[in-house]
Amino acid sequence: MKSIIAGLLLICSGVFLAGRGVAQGSPPSPGVPFKEGVDVEINGHGPYVFGLDIGSSPAFLIAPGLSRELSLPVTSHVQSHAGVEHANDPPMDVVHIDDLLLAGHLFHRVIGIAHPNASPTVKNGSGLLGIGLFQNVVVKLDYPSNRLSISEQSLPPENGKDVFQYTDVHFLPYVDIVLGGVPVNACIDTGAQDIGADMSVPADFASRLRLRNLVKSSAVWTDINGRKHEFSTATLDGDLVIGSVVVHDPSLLISDAVPFVNLAGVVKRMAISLDPQDHRVKLEIPEKPRSE
Repeated sequence: MKSIIAGLLLICSGVFLAGRGVAQGSPPSPGVPFKEGVDVEINGHGPYVFGLDIGSSPAFLIAPGLSRELSLPVTSHVQSHAGVEHANDPPMDVVHIDDLLLAGHLFHRVIGIAHPNASPTVKNGSGLLGIGLFQNVVVKLDYPSNRLSISEQSLPPENGKDVFQYTDVHFLPYVDIVLGGVPVNACIDTGAQDIGADMSVPADFASRLRLRNLVKSSAVWTDINGRKHEFSTATLDGDLVIGSVVVHDPSLLISDAVPFVNLAGVVKRMAISLDPQDHRVKLEIPEKPRSE
């Protein structure tokens, strides 16, 4: 059966993983390409290629082999969850990095996880950077331009058009949207962008929507912990609306594996600026795709 690697949606229990990174003061970075991974230096070693996922709560995941090679200290252990918590979710080592350099920005004292599937978004990568790394800065992921930039300048206040307050659920950003005329809170999950649909929704919510081309897939959806999930696909007969951002007839993946509405493939059309300190996000869809 064909498998689809689900978005990370990693929630960790037993240790506080976000907000520990301290960014060294510096001017805004000019930005680097990021869609195929970014170069990261760890404690002066590297560079190593890491993916990016603001739908992952830890500051980072790292391949256990690289963690051992760098002699990263293990501070505790934690269970990792993908979407839904299971009692037998595997335990992972919690590890500590003194200095992490990304796009010219130096982060001090960051805590993450040594995970055997540390690079679900980048082929042959060494790890993944999550929202926990960016708690004290503003990070911009401009997908049309393929540019990641980091700033210490806060986003402007919410305006209901392109800047929004977001709610924090296990450190992950949720923003109010309207989907097919139905208001709902949705997770912004850049790690789920390659699930083959603009959004994922649970079955009970999908039953409230007007759908076209509803099909139960013969494929399976495999999460980061290796569990397989059935799903259906459909096209919304209506719009996704987030302030002034409108996407007509988005494609949907329908599964109870992720029990909430999730912005997935649609993020590839957007420039996303995230300000975790003030819980603000700026979402833009450029009129025309831009090249580097």
